Amino acid sequence: MHRAINDTMTQADPNSQKQVSTIAITLALLAIALFGWQNVIELRAEEPRRALISLEMLFSGDYLISHINGWVYYNKPPLFNWIMVGFFKILGSTDTWVVRLPSLLGFVGLAITHYFFSRKYIGHNAALFSALACITGIDLLLYASINTGEIDLLYAFVVYLQAIAIFHFQQRKEYWRMYLITYFLTFVGFMLKGLPSLAFQAITLLFWLSINKQVKKLFHPAHFVGIILLGGLFFSYFYPVSLRAQWEGILARQFVEASIRSGLETHWTDTLLQSFINPLRFAQLLLPWSLLLIPIFRFRDHRRTLMSGIKENPFLTFCAVFIVANIGLYWFTADFKSRYQYMFFPFVLSLLFYPKGLAARWYSGAIFMMLMAIAFLALPFIDYFKPVPNIYLKSILVSLALSATILLYLKKNKGLIYLIFFMAIVRIGYNETYLRAWALDDEVNKNIIHAERILAVTHMDPVYLYATPLLLKNDLSVGPLSFGRVDLKVSTLISYQIPYTISQANGQVVQFREELKSGGFYIAETNLVDTNIYVPLYRFRDTWQKRDYVLIEP
Repeated sequence: MHRAINDTMTQADPNSQKQVSTIAITLALLAIALFGWQNVIELRAEEPRRALISLEMLFSGDYLISHINGWVYYNKPPLFNWIMVGFFKILGSTDTWVVRLPSLLGFVGLAITHYFFSRKYIGHNAALFSALACITGIDLLLYASINTGEIDLLYAFVVYLQAIAIFHFQQRKEYWRMYLITYFLTFVGFMLKGLPSLAFQAITLLFWLSINKQVKKLFHPAHFVGIILLGGLFFSYFYPVSLRAQWEGILARQFVEASIRSGLETHWTDTLLQSFINPLRFAQLLLPWSLLLIPIFRFRDHRRTLMSGIKENPFLTFCAVFIVANIGLYWFTADFKSRYQYMFFPFVLSLLFYPKGLAARWYSGAIFMMLMAIAFLALPFIDYFKPVPNIYLKSILVSLALSATILLYLKKNKGLIYLIFFMAIVRIGYNETYLRAWALDDEVNKNIIHAERILAVTHMDPVYLYATPLLLKNDLSVGPLSFGRVDLKVSTLISYQIPYTISQANGQVVQFREELKSGGFYIAETNLVDTNIYVPLYRFRDTWQKRDYVLIEP
């Protein structure tokens, strides 16, 4: 087996006590940065939706079918909500930090698994730094690992396990384990995110076995048994669902969601144009580590090392194949989403950190660090951050810590562990400045404010939602081919922070109703009620859907 122990990436001996201590301190700082401050800002983006579904599942005891406002939710299977409800019960809390814990643990689990698995193939240093870089890429560090009430980081971990299981067992020629384990993980991925896991399984198997001239292994008996296993698992979920809900509606929504993300539902000119831009967006997500491409492209010896590694090292070959074969699903689209790129990061970073001696020639890394230090120093002079307590002191302390780390980085011949340490300080500084500023921003927290004002009126009484239901017209087509249409009537869309905050406070589901009944309060769409008959107790505008609502008591 071709091995590359990148012990020359820093001049310090990675086995020395000093280096071990530096790594230990960095890991501790990263843990504090990631797991601390989880309750500073309220749930945002997709987090309130996931939390609301889980909360309704907890209250109703219906763990088979997901609901929003008491109506069936078709967009995602329920595994993530099962996990979240499990955390609610184990920890006895539905607080923000509990909502965010499952995916955050999955995120850390991905990095740990990658290190222990990849070090056999690319050596201790490359494995360590690619794992830590996976945590400290700017998008993951400053966005995804904050909004961990979403599915995506946990899903990326499952896809990573699915991919490396294909590689590991194919290398060992253990085809029964390869097919049975990966098809089980395909089902787990489907129950988290839907159809993309099927595509990852099919494409990765086809390309990897083809590259290894083992196409015949696609017809191995274990493959058919694996498919039967997957079918049985699907049946175990969809059959009981079909007895109580429109099971084809769930599949239809998975198809539509996957089509939108893959570019099948956008015009080909938009898809083509965005496909040229998307690789740059991908590189932006991985800053500062994507800047390693500069010395790789600039210096021939690094390019040769990387290309040689891809040819001779089976794990690096697999990394390249997995990326090239699968990433087109998310790059050839006009709807580029950062969260659909996360499963590729450990494979890309394994390639980037493989060539020896990159750090010593990586001047753009130091420039990035200096810009970040300057950015923190500028915060007190920006109006948005002035309400943050002790903003001048925090800005100076963070900038000094970052500047000291830059000096260490340069003194130690650009030792990469100091850049990891630097990014951990960036996250702590971000927690104490940006997150604190958001927590004080009434515009950011307007939905929470609306919910709290509604609760001040309704106290512990039931609150219902009265509006026009949403009709989802699911056109099952791919280009010119049409497979019919499935129409679904679901609860109206409203900022999910509002029903989540209300339900969390009063312990009751905010049920969606199509007609007004006595007994309880209603958040009613303004144009559906006569305010001369029903006296408005509170008025607000949902800026997400641009609708006006009134609180009434029929």
